[in-house]
Amino acid sequence: MRDERVGILVVGEAHLNAQRLDEISRITESRMKIMYSAREDTPNAAGVAVVLNKNRTNVQGIIMHEIVAGYAIQIETNWHNQERLTILAIYAPNCSVSANAEFWLQIQDWYARHPDRPRPDMMLGDCNTDSRIPMPQTDVSNAAVDALDELKASLQLVDGWRATYPQTRAFTYMQKRNNEVVHQSRLDRIYVRSPVFEQTFEWDMRTTGIKTDHRLVSVQYTCEGAPIVGRGRWSWPAHLTYDKELTTFIHSEGLVMQTKMEEAHRARILNEVPDTTPQLLWAQYKKGIAAFARKRAKIVDNRDIRG
Repeated sequence: MRDERVGILVVGEAHLNAQRLDEISRITESRMKIMYSAREDTPNAAGVAVVLNKNRTNVQGIIMHEIVAGYAIQIETNWHNQERLTILAIYAPNCSVSANAEFWLQIQDWYARHPDRPRPDMMLGDCNTDSRIPMPQTDVSNAAVDALDELKASLQLVDGWRATYPQTRAFTYMQKRNNEVVHQSRLDRIYVRSPVFEQTFEWDMRTTGIKTDHRLVSVQYTCEGAPIVGRGRWSWPAHLTYDKELTTFIHSEGLVMQTKMEEAHRARILNEVPDTTPQLLWAQYKKGIAAFARKRAKIVDNRDIRG
């Protein structure tokens, strides 16, 4: 989450309980906030968690609803100014097609019984539901897909990655046997409400640093009223302060600039028109040493300088 600058992460098969959460929180409490749901009968199976990066996300005033214990939770969190972001985190059952279908129907029923609860802006996690094409064309096999489609329609959710890459074939799950791939699927998905889709970008799938048979799916999300933030002002790495070539260049160019400033000052005393002004000389000096510093930064590294 730190390296990839992830704000909110959904984890399936979390296998969390109060004791494990306490152990994790003692190490990560200053950096992360974790909300989870576990199966009451077997906490070592299934489980779903939402992890929030405190360095990138507001973690105050979060509301969590447990929809299906161990499989689905919804969180409502502050995003930008007064805007709220609602996320439905899921880990769909994979024990059978009928159980998977029942899971989607349970979520739909929960929203029907709670009309006062906000509908999710995003639904993400491991769906454990294949698309129609690779599944056998029977009523039983399509039950899970039909139930998921009904839920998406009722919540006005669209598959953002597929809408962005309609002709691309890619997978998030790979099953191997004897080091040979025997099955591939795009089980991990992020669905977004139709109006929210216009505020998403950089849909991606990537291999994680942790060994797993699933890939990480991600998307960047911005609210409509968010300010435009540029790249910021460039600054050279602190270790370049030890680079002798750079310090020599700064010193020599500084002496040249000082001489030109003295000449300009004498010209003004003699009521002559100087070739330039101190402000322009200073700006040219800063621009020159910045360009040289960029050049040196590509050549040297911290070890070379300090060695």
